[in-house]
Amino acid sequence: MTGIVRMRSGPYLSIVSGFDQALSGTSNQRALQVLQDPYLPNRGIDHYLNPAAFTQPAPGTYSPLGANNVLAPGLVQIDMGLSRNFQVRERQTVQFRAEAFNISN
Repeated sequence: MTGIVRMRSGPYLSIVSGFDQALSGTSNQRALQVLQDPYLPNRGIDHYLNPAAFTQPAPGTYSPLGANNVLAPGLVQIDMGLSRNFQVRERQTVQFRAEAFNISN
């Protein structure tokens, strides 16, 4: 029996507003964070950030929110393998092998 466990922390994200609130002609300007904690209390992989934590900045202004300041979810991946050798004759063996990848999902 073999196993490999990979644990990675999530990347940092920049939360963008999607609009040109500063009226500068550039897109991808950052959103304004209004709550101290941007994460949901019972967070999962598909419900991680609280949408109420962010809003659009006032027209003609930029957000003071810095780049790459919200941590995205991490990853835990478990791979398993099982193998067994059976001796058929003195110099011959047969190997049975089963492998499963990402069994936590």
